[in-house]
Amino acid sequence: MSRVSIIIPIFNGEEYLIKFINTLMNITYKDVEYVFIDNNSTDNSVSVLTSLLKSTQLNYIILHENQQGAGFARNTGINVANGEFLVFLDIDDSIDPRKIEHDLKIMKENNVDFVFCRALRFYEDGREIKHPIDGIKVGINNPPNLGIIWLKHFFYLQGPGSMFVKKQIILELGGFHTSRTGEDAYMFIKMGLLYKGYFYDKTF
Repeated sequence: MSRVSIIIPIFNGEEYLIKFINTLMNITYKDVEYVFIDNNSTDNSVSVLTSLLKSTQLNYIILHENQQGAGFARNTGINVANGEFLVFLDIDDSIDPRKIEHDLKIMKENNVDFVFCRALRFYEDGREIKHPIDGIKVGINNPPNLGIIWLKHFFYLQGPGSMFVKKQIILELGGFHTSRTGEDAYMFIKMGLLYKGYFYDKTF
């Protein structure tokens, strides 16, 4: 089996943790390392997380990053991750339990650098918005096409949880931008400009 590392920043997410850990426990692919990075939470996130994880069979590590921002936190996780492949989740995310197994199979069969799907965003006012960008080819997308499309739609990119990527690619790109906003978009655009990706039109 191929090791996958899931990188998970946490900042004041206590209210999401029970549901999120249940999501992780349902993932069908088992050779997974869960890398949690606390980013200066001021609530009980770390203690609640630690308590919840102790009652699971998950292979995990909890790190701390003093510099504020998801980019810093993700980079800290990337630097210690042992997986050949990376997934990036936030604790208010939910993924289909089959997604990692599904994406890994696609990646190996098509010899691509990353695999991604559409995302569905849920808002507190009840709205649901499906990742709206059209023009992305279902199947293999060669560079720089995805990067150009994402650059044109900077504020409408799918969430990081939609992405499954080789760790080596993220290292070659120098990790995430450390600005407070847009760090995911910067990463996607660079990946799309330089590397080969596979898109499937489902909201996993």
